[in-house]
Amino acid sequence: MVGGSDRLEGVHITRLLAANGIDSFLEGSVIHGVMVARKDAARAREILSEERSRPHKHQSTRTIVVDRSLGRALSEPRFAEETCLGRILRSIRVKAPEADDYPILREIRLRSRDVLGVGGDLKVGYYVEVRLTVSLEADSARATVDLQVWDDGHEVECTSGSYQGFVR
Repeated sequence: MVGGSDRLEGVHITRLLAANGIDSFLEGSVIHGVMVARKDAARAREILSEERSRPHKHQSTRTIVVDRSLGRALSEPRFAEETCLGRILRSIRVKAPEADDYPILREIRLRSRDVLGVGGDLKVGYYVEVRLTVSLEADSARATVDLQVWDDGHEVECTSGSYQGFVR
């Protein structure tokens, strides 16, 4: 079973099973069941059980404080268009257009985890929280956009957003 909003885990599991020759899909809403053909069920259970006991090498959390306009931040080399962070920030305007009302990028929080890549090698995926505000003032209206990111930022999904003190 996979949490319905945990896209990284779902991607990892379906790719892990595919790398072992097992077709699968996830089905459900709040919790997703992993569906496989009856003939593959025992092997899938074995693979997923082994995966649960495997130590994960990419598990860390970091916070990047930015405190400048999103537009200005995007001109910095660390947020260049070809970087994972740059792709994440550029996706916010598409995935969470409400965030346009909050032009100041305060910080980015990244929690990493292993995600199997398309070729079967381990990559790093991220649970991302982007904090935006209307201004740099402490009591400024703020927004938080939660994303899940894999394939080096080429795949980004907005999982939630909260907007407080909305000004339009």
